[in-house]
Amino acid sequence: PLLQEILALQGEVGAEIRAMVVTEQLAQSDNPVKTILHRGWTWAAVAAAASLALIFFWPETAPQELTTVAAQRESVTLEDTTQVDLNAHTTLAVKMSGKERFVRLANGEAYFNVAKEASRPFRVETPAGVILVTGTAFNVRMDPSGTMEVTVLEGTVRVRAGAEELSLKPAEQLWFDGTQPRVRGLDETSRSDVIAWRRGRIVFYQTPIRTALEQFARYHDRQISVDASAEGLRLGGQFKLDNFDGFLRDL
Repeated sequence: PLLQEILALQGEVGAEIRAMVVTEQLAQSDNPVKTILHRGWTWAAVAAAASLALIFFWPETAPQELTTVAAQRESVTLEDTTQVDLNAHTTLAVKMSGKERFVRLANGEAYFNVAKEASRPFRVETPAGVILVTGTAFNVRMDPSGTMEVTVLEGTVRVRAGAEELSLKPAEQLWFDGTQPRVRGLDETSRSDVIAWRRGRIVFYQTPIRTALEQFARYHDRQISVDASAEGLRLGGQFKLDNFDGFLRDL
């Protein structure tokens, strides 16, 4: 009954305003609340109608947008104290609610050290799948090709990749290109290499020269071509991500 009364009151207020505009008693620049009060309405009536309008029509809070450009890395602390590191060319949308913590990773790479909160799961959605945790440390990379790579450093992570849902333990990495998800174990050195970008480094191990150059060039938003005669070469070593010219000299 109370809701019906407020709805009726809101309708009467709206009708009053429209009537006054039509009869030119209320100009577009006038304050409608003051004018209505002068017509005998009470503050309680106007406040009730205004409150209802806010409840039903106030827009939902927009997500927090986090973006990095070429050759840029960024570290942020979310409102729940979760630590997020963003690699270059990364776009994140973050939204917190009373029941869930939600992140949309549209592209790029990010490392998450999630604050433990069992009652409020932390969900990372990518174009290739969804990662669900309550408190852990993991790295997510979305290649321009649409391939998703999830590497778990601490805790456990549930990943929905295509039609499958898998549970990953520490030192496990999932790779999913839209067909069949694959999981492999990583030794300590390999895990460190995955997140070397957080230290401003990039590590290659028997990496095809084209793949290595594409990764480095993409970080700097540059283009590098590889001659067909060099296609068979493989590259190993650790390089400074920010020193593009030095990398080419070393190569």
